[in-house]
Amino acid sequence: MDPIGPAIRAVDKSIPKFSSERCNMVAINDDLFSSPVELPEGWLDGSILEHLNKPQCSCVGGVLFLYVVKESDGPVEYRHRFISNPAADRPLPDAIVQLLSAGN
Repeated sequence: MDPIGPAIRAVDKSIPKFSSERCNMVAINDDLFSSPVELPEGWLDGSILEHLNKPQCSCVGGVLFLYVVKESDGPVEYRHRFISNPAADRPLPDAIVQLLSAGN
């Protein structure tokens, strides 16, 4: 199962909805059997950054992956991974990038 392909398609699907006049972020709440959040950091980040470097992705300031885990008797755990787009025309503010990157 490819956990990165659906994420890239979600980014591409969001692009027509974004304005070039503001910074934009894609938020992906995955319900895949194999979550991108569970992948090794370099693999996910490298794959997503390679895609974000394409000219059509210049309106995307970053991608936030959300993954909710519920073990049978345990509490709900929220995992996330944020990838900022350094090639964005309008990057997200530094304070937002730092906040979303905390705990990656």
